[in-house]
Amino acid sequence: METICMTSKHSSDEMRSVLDEALKNQREFALARLRKFEAECREFEQKFQMDSDRFARDFDSGKLGDDAHWFDWYAVNRGRLSWLKKYNVLKEIRWKR
Repeated sequence: METICMTSKHSSDEMRSVLDEALKNQREFALARLRKFEAECREFEQKFQMDSDRFARDFDSGKLGDDAHWFDWYAVNRGRLSWLKKYNVLKEIRWKR
């Protein structure tokens, strides 16, 4: 666990209120982006009958070739993983009371 210190002319309650709202908005945004990328991954998974994790392994090892649709899926899967990480970080932020 890491501690983050903030210095401000505003009270702790004011800062907490603003930061709570900002974090809530960012969590909601990250979740919306994650869901979008998950839906796009599901489309590829259905079309090619493999899950995105297996696809990533096969793509990274060079088994799938260089067709454009593989690069599209790769980009979508990377987006999914990036937003998943951001969402998980945001939802784990807690105030120490």
